[in-house]
Amino acid sequence: MTTALLISLRETFEASLVVCVMLAYLQRSNQRNFISALWSGVGAGILFSVVLAWLMQTYAASLGDEAKEIYEGIMMFTAAGLLLWMIGWMAASGRNMKAHVEKNMAMHIAGGSAIGIFFLSFTSTAREGAEMAILIHATLLSSSNVHTLAGVGMGMVLAIAVAALMLRGVRMIPLHVFFNVTGVFLLILGAGLTMHGIGEFHEAGTISVLSSTIWDTSWLLADDTLLADIAKIIIGYEATPSILQILGGIAYALFATVAWKLARTPRTQTALSS
Repeated sequence: MTTALLISLRETFEASLVVCVMLAYLQRSNQRNFISALWSGVGAGILFSVVLAWLMQTYAASLGDEAKEIYEGIMMFTAAGLLLWMIGWMAASGRNMKAHVEKNMAMHIAGGSAIGIFFLSFTSTAREGAEMAILIHATLLSSSNVHTLAGVGMGMVLAIAVAALMLRGVRMIPLHVFFNVTGVFLLILGAGLTMHGIGEFHEAGTISVLSSTIWDTSWLLADDTLLADIAKIIIGYEATPSILQILGGIAYALFATVAWKLARTPRTQTALSS
């Protein structure tokens, strides 16, 4: 639940930030006639994300055991790569997000293009929604559906509530703190997904190199316990990991950390700074 909550919190919050910037710009420039196009785009983006999530879950449910193991491995790697892109993009581009959105808004308004406003809000919402759908799908492949979906719902409600307060001028936490903290969590999650993905390929027999068990901690935390299930989702825990799983997790964490630091500038600014 915690993993799903934090993923949905971050993704929903990012989408909500863009919508807040767009709404504030329309209100500030007295262009309220475009608000309906904005909300239509948001609704279409949400619908796109829901359909994508449904398609992935339906496809996964139709697979046999061996094919499902390969599919899960692919999805774990895909989600880990997506997390790496998310962390790098926010570190490099987040500080310019407001200016970029407002520039596009001004262009569409100047041309009287309601469809342009629609597609701007649609692509922003659909992008974040698709990212969340893929990440949550990867989480659902290795966890309880009920707990995961509950976490998704809680994260979305919390993100929308915080964004609504920010739209009214209430700043609860500096944005760079929020994105830095959640970025660290996503980095750890990505390393865990990489390890989990390698494990799925080991089980399917697709990858056999360095598959020897490096240690056995089942005496401390067995795989069939609730705590182990939680640790598996967050950090890819296995009581008997292979050498390749450990090397893969470490390599991902090191690469993601370096990429994050290179993407950041010395001066940290918030995504909604003027």
